[in-house]
Amino acid sequence: AAGMYSLVNVVTALDEAGLEVDYGRSPATANANQIDPPGQNLEVGDTNVYVFFFTGADASIAGLAREQAFRRVEPATMTLLTESDNDVSDGQPLTAFEGANVIAVLIGGDDELRDQVREVIEGLS
Repeated sequence: AAGMYSLVNVVTALDEAGLEVDYGRSPATANANQIDPPGQNLEVGDTNVYVFFFTGADASIAGLAREQAFRRVEPATMTLLTESDNDVSDGQPLTAFEGANVIAVLIGGDDELRDQVREVIEGLS
């Protein structure tokens, strides 16, 4: 449904934008101290993006849940931890983007990659 994305849709969107993308496996998910539920790991280029999905009865409710969650997101103080409390960011800066029912948190990456991921995530509608 429009506005209700899942991981496969985000993979497709990143791929169609010309980015090298694959499902991240170790770990498959990470918990953010500022966002529920856990983020799902994607390998994008030489780094990782954790994608958080918001659900609801319809796209507008899911989008509203995402908007409210994004207001609390502060990448400088965000932690991304595995189930065993390992920090997946490895000390690299985090950047957060939002679109549709999705928040995506990029670990590190150069300006070009950040811009490409931002464009894809903000382009979800």
